[in-house]
Amino acid sequence: AKEAIMLPWNENPGGGMLLTNITFVNWETACLRGCAHCGLGGSPSMGDGGFETRVEKMRFVNSPERVLFRHPNEAFFYDLDGSLTETGILETYTQGGTIKGASMVGTSVLLPPDDCTPTSFSTTGTGGSVCVG
Repeated sequence: AKEAIMLPWNENPGGGMLLTNITFVNWETACLRGCAHCGLGGSPSMGDGGFETRVEKMRFVNSPERVLFRHPNEAFFYDLDGSLTETGILETYTQGGTIKGASMVGTSVLLPPDDCTPTSFSTTGTGGSVCVG
């Protein structure tokens, strides 16, 4: 089986997408996957990946593997309401407020340990971490 949604590769400023009001039911593999170099062949190179996808109103029913990161820096998911990360943080920062949402990113030794924790919602590939602040 493949991932439910493979996210776009987009190098343009402000690129990426918003996923909203999506429910995954009985999904056995990763529901979401970033794309560091889709269609380009070979390994990721400078400038590939790390693109933001915003998510809100996500539901996962019997679908434990929410995100697959093949490479630690291929994508990051900015959770606007805590529904992906289950942090319960309702962010206001993107509308001019002061509350920053949580993000799910590929696990890496470069992540600040005080702000990022490995998550059971992303265990394949490099695994994922939830970062707050």
